[in-house]
Amino acid sequence: MREEGPAKIFESPEGKRIRQKREMATLAIELAEGGKVFPFPGIDATAYAKMKADEEDLIGYVTPIDTVLERFRTEGIKIVPGATPETGNVYVVPGKSGETTNDTRNDSLVPKQLEIIEGMDEQLKQLILMEKELELPLILKP
Repeated sequence: MREEGPAKIFESPEGKRIRQKREMATLAIELAEGGKVFPFPGIDATAYAKMKADEEDLIGYVTPIDTVLERFRTEGIKIVPGATPETGNVYVVPGKSGETTNDTRNDSLVPKQLEIIEGMDEQLKQLILMEKELELPLILKP
């Protein structure tokens, strides 16, 4: 007899993704509740180039990326879960941010856009790696 139910969903690629998002949400909430401000490790070069290019089309609608990065450098960063972190919406905001909608919408990155550097906080590194892994395409077997 084949087992069905909650255990079955985690055997499938979709189930694995759901579990990974839940684990990422749990870690993000843990980091946010601690209120810890981390040193800014830098931004991935590819992410920066894309954001800089997108910024040209959104002048007046978003905070310029260089302005946001300067805040990260001077204030540090903190993790803020979105309204539904279990779906993967987790943000990196400036350390002195008030967690307002405006901050997460206009003055944020997502963890996968951060660089991983030597000596960084292990939980932050784990969050970045988790999100990068979720970015990989989901391959469904026929």
